[in-house]
Amino acid sequence: AEAIVETRIPNLFVAPANVNLAGAELELIDIERREFRLKDALDASGALTRWDVILIDCPPSLGLLTLNALVAADAVLAPLQCEFFALEGIGHLVRTVERIKRALNPRLHLAGIVLTMMDRRNNLAVQVEKDVRAHFGDIAFGTTIPRNVRVAEA
Repeated sequence: AEAIVETRIPNLFVAPANVNLAGAELELIDIERREFRLKDALDASGALTRWDVILIDCPPSLGLLTLNALVAADAVLAPLQCEFFALEGIGHLVRTVERIKRALNPRLHLAGIVLTMMDRRNNLAVQVEKDVRAHFGDIAFGTTIPRNVRVAEA
């Protein structure tokens, strides 16, 4: 609860990361119920009844921080770069979600895939989009996020 910051946007609050989070992976290693620390904190703080939606941004790796987020979450929204190796990554994510669902969080499911860094001039990006839509159907969002050179420059 101490980490929550109100924003200028009505009803939007954030809990920003800070440098102390960098050491959390190491500190969690020896803690009992380490996979449930975030879920327990959300339960204890009343956050689950206070807000309708809580978005948890995770690094693109399956460390203890991401595992905590997946145990605390009901659903996964996966951004997917329109590149070849990203298809392999989404396959790993689907298998990981299923394993966590079986072992730690029966509510967890893949709710959506957002295609990012889309460049329709690139045949590979168009093929990745086609493959994702064919395989995942309705959970692949209709809107794509285009590649933006200005973002890369920044």
